[in-house]
Amino acid sequence: MAPGQSGFGAGSADGSGAGPIPRREPRFVVPAISISIQIDFEVPPDLFIGRLWDVSQSGACLLFPARFAVRPGMAGGLTIHHPSVGSSIQTRAKLLWTDRLNNVVYAGALFQESVPFEQTFLKILMRPSRAPSPLPPLFDEASRPDVLP
Repeated sequence: MAPGQSGFGAGSADGSGAGPIPRREPRFVVPAISISIQIDFEVPPDLFIGRLWDVSQSGACLLFPARFAVRPGMAGGLTIHHPSVGSSIQTRAKLLWTDRLNNVVYAGALFQESVPFEQTFLKILMRPSRAPSPLPPLFDEASRPDVLP
């Protein structure tokens, strides 16, 4: 289960927990059922190994086992590993929020360096969908009795 359906983290940017942080750009979710992308978040002397939950041009949601003591304000090197070949994406990131849910911790990371995703293995994942939904609408808006004109 992902952090809040509203698309917000639990804490504030300063780690005070004072309020949610809105997402300002499209996020591209990693289809966890078919692929797992390992990440390493290094905050010397510690190395936190997790996986990529979703990514945008300026940040990502990272997923860690609950045993890791990641918290807002931590900054360090972030490596995103290709799931099958040896290539990786390296940048610096700062954690803005965390949500601890049972046995996992979701962490919102802001990239501190620009990442040229169009030159990386994530470019395929980060393409906006241009295809219309193949599914028919579930109902006709005009025929809904509970909607006022």
